[in-house]
Amino acid sequence: MKFFSFAVAALATFASFASAAPLPIETGLEARGQAVSSTALKVPTTQEFINQHLIKAPRKNKSLFWTGQQAATDARRLRSVALDLAAKQGFDIVGEMLSDDALRLINGPKAPINKLSAAAANKFVEEASGAFAELSTGDVTIMMEGDPTTGPQPEAGSVFARIERPILEERAAHGTQAITGAFRIATNFKTTGVKVPFKL
Repeated sequence: MKFFSFAVAALATFASFASAAPLPIETGLEARGQAVSSTALKVPTTQEFINQHLIKAPRKNKSLFWTGQQAATDARRLRSVALDLAAKQGFDIVGEMLSDDALRLINGPKAPINKLSAAAANKFVEEASGAFAELSTGDVTIMMEGDPTTGPQPEAGSVFARIERPILEERAAHGTQAITGAFRIATNFKTTGVKVPFKL
C-alpha cells in the first residue's frame, strides 16, 4: 500500500505540454475524461509511451531523476524538492514530459487511474519512467538524499533502481544516442551546487 501511495503521489506531479496521440484505450473509456468503466484503461507500455508520443523527449543533458524512501510522506517531500530544482536549475523531469492525453488519465479525483488496481497504477508510473529514461540523452542527473559523495545508494525496490537505472546503464554502454555521463546531487543542490559522478 505504501508503494501505491507513492505512485499516486508521483502521478500527481505530472504537468502538461502539447496534445499528443490518444492512449491505447479499450471500449468504454472516453479519453477526454468522461464515463469510465473500472477495466477500460489499458496501461501503455514504455514503447507505447514513446511510439504514440505520450511523452516528450527531455532535452539533452537536462534529464533529472529523483529517488528516496518509498513512504508517501517522503515521496511528497522529495517530489516537491525535485520539482523546485527542475524549475530553478533548468532540468526536465518525467511529469513535465507527459502529453495532455496521458495527464487526463491521472489528474483529478475522478481520473481513470483511480479506477485501476494498485498494481496497474504502479505500472503506469513504471512505464512512464521507463520511457523517460529511454528518451534521455547526454548527461543525466540523479537527486538523492545524503552527501552525493558518501550517501547511500538508491533503494533496491525504488522505481529508479528497478526501472530507470538499468535502462540508463544499458544506454550508457550501447546505443546511438548514448547516455554520456551520470551525476548525483543532493536535495540541497540549489545552495551547495555539489554534483559528483555517479556510477550507473
